[in-house]
Amino acid sequence: MELSYRRWIIARSPVTPSPFRYATLDVRSVWAMSLLAVLRRAKEPLPTEQVPHELLDKIGMILRGYLISTSLADQHEQSEPIFAFQDSSLLSGLGEWDRWIPEDEHDTFLQVIAFRNRLAGECELQSQLERLVELPEDEQRLTLLFLNEAICSTHKYDGVIAAWLAQTERVVDAVQQLSGLSFVQALDFIAEFHQRQRTEWTTQLPHVLAYILEKTNDAERAQLLIGHIVLMSINGGIVSPIQRIAASKWRAEVAKLLPNWRDSIVELGRHSEPWVCARVRATSSAISRLFGPRHQQAANVDPISQAAP
Repeated sequence: MELSYRRWIIARSPVTPSPFRYATLDVRSVWAMSLLAVLRRAKEPLPTEQVPHELLDKIGMILRGYLISTSLADQHEQSEPIFAFQDSSLLSGLGEWDRWIPEDEHDTFLQVIAFRNRLAGECELQSQLERLVELPEDEQRLTLLFLNEAICSTHKYDGVIAAWLAQTERVVDAVQQLSGLSFVQALDFIAEFHQRQRTEWTTQLPHVLAYILEKTNDAERAQLLIGHIVLMSINGGIVSPIQRIAASKWRAEVAKLLPNWRDSIVELGRHSEPWVCARVRATSSAISRLFGPRHQQAANVDPISQAAP
């Protein structure tokens, strides 16, 4: 299980977006979300007075999560949703679900639904991105949550996202100014966009993150950025971003982290198919040139070469 997870993280191939990709990556329970989505179709409402309080609370928690993360705010590429969890018809009849949501939260979730419906418009999403750092923190997080979902689910917003990312200086300044969780969400959606089928962003996005790393003075953020840059470099089959951060002001931090990365991917190569070995070989060699060889390599033992044909 651990090896499979590491292989998926380190050597994953470009992907095509799908609503099911988002659901499997970011939804805690696809089954619970799907069941809740179709529950409203029942002929008779559930008798809440007969449902144990613990179960009521659990259904309410799932419903609140569903309202925040439901697929693209009731906007489907097809006329009908493909998967059960995409059925957001209950959003138009939220009043029927009052009993599942605490009264003091009802107005908040109506506002969230209205916000997500507005954000589903490409012009509105573009506007939100252009003024991202000016938004209240909660609105930033909802916008970035929507972006991550949109990138996983559909090509619909690729043009808007690409146009924003093309403004490198503005993007670097914006991401750098985001607070803790919003900063993490921004890195996640940029990394997901990097997983598109091979485009110019395969090379550019790791360098955008390297630029952010060069401008940051926060050690915790630097570690997050270094991890994303290394992963995106491996996935993109390039080493220039790694060479760049090794020459940055964070060289000492990079020198502490990258040998561990190298050892991890070398071990991964020993237990993987040749195509995985080929993908990680360049990264391992680049790190060794920058920070010295592994002990095994010093003894003329190269696990990746041994694993490869």
